[in-house]
Amino acid sequence: MKFYHVCFMLSFVLLMHSVNAWPIEYRVPDSITTTVGELTTVQIDIKNSGPSAEHYEILIEATLPNTMKITNDLITTETVNPGDAVSVFTNIIALTEDNNGIVINVIAVETLDNTMLPTISVISKKFSLPEFGLSGFLQIMILSAAAYFLAGPNRIILKTK
Repeated sequence: MKFYHVCFMLSFVLLMHSVNAWPIEYRVPDSITTTVGELTTVQIDIKNSGPSAEHYEILIEATLPNTMKITNDLITTETVNPGDAVSVFTNIIALTEDNNGIVINVIAVETLDNTMLPTISVISKKFSLPEFGLSGFLQIMILSAAAYFLAGPNRIILKTK
């Protein structure tokens, strides 16, 4: 994960200069790899680097909304004091094998400043082998086939009269 620093610029027309106000730092993953139908948690870290306390509304959307479900797409943080950070979490579920993206928009509620974070790439895979790997999967398939032939329609072992 990378930290990014964003400063909101306030222009004072009367004084004709800019002042850095309400900057935030954030950390999000560059990309996420998931499996179709699997619940995946995404962590978003926001740090208030500004001079005053702030709370944020975080809007999370998929670039292809029909191919991904986002379980909590609007998150409001508690007040974040200057120099403090907050972590928020959302869950995504890929509905298809199509590659997608997550767009995150952070709004500072008190100042109404808006920061669009870089799009997080989401790579969806169709299948996933569990922890036991390919050899375990093959063993289960062989045992299942044996059980079917022994107790299946031919009923070699469990033949009834």
